[in-house]
Amino acid sequence: SARITTIETQMTNETLANFGVRLAISQAIDREALVSAVFDNVHAPAYYWVVKGLTGHQGNEPFEPVIGYNPEQAPTTLADAGFPNGEGIPTLTWTARDNEQKRNEFAFIQKALKDTLNINIEARFVDGDTRSALFNAEDFQLFPGGWQLDYPDIENPLVGLFNTDGGNNKYNCSDPDIDAAFEEAANATSEEARIEAYEKVETNIIEKLC
Repeated sequence: SARITTIETQMTNETLANFGVRLAISQAIDREALVSAVFDNVHAPAYYWVVKGLTGHQGNEPFEPVIGYNPEQAPTTLADAGFPNGEGIPTLTWTARDNEQKRNEFAFIQKALKDTLNINIEARFVDGDTRSALFNAEDFQLFPGGWQLDYPDIENPLVGLFNTDGGNNKYNCSDPDIDAAFEEAANATSEEARIEAYEKVETNIIEKLC
């Protein structure tokens, strides 16, 4: 299925608004090991957002060196963000549906963040309806979510999800470069220019961990 999965972070949270914290978290997660240990290799590790098969898919290569697993660098990234050895970071809450797979996913991430960054996270496991309500109310800090394509065009996993005040932008991503690229896509006079503008959107989303 054309689905991408991620950890959505609430950008209004003082700790998670810090880019260095988000980057350190990303660098602390071994996606290959996660896919193997929790998902029996059913999924593929991804560093992109626009899924494979769509025109404009950029793949892992441009992004893995920027946000990829780097357990040696991650503690330095966190220290440079103002939190050496995780000091000063409050316990963060992970909100997810209550099932065995999600509990295993949480356990994997919890251990990775503790072992690599000395960051503590706690789980809030809820039923599906409660999970959706908490997301729509923007009442979360760390939220395993993602996007399932509604139709096969590059705009579908981008428009409304990452533009300032987008209807599905419950994590409050707001960045002038992202908004400018959306505007460029909306005003494009050719399909090539439209795709290139949306690629700029994706690049900014990923490299800024929005």
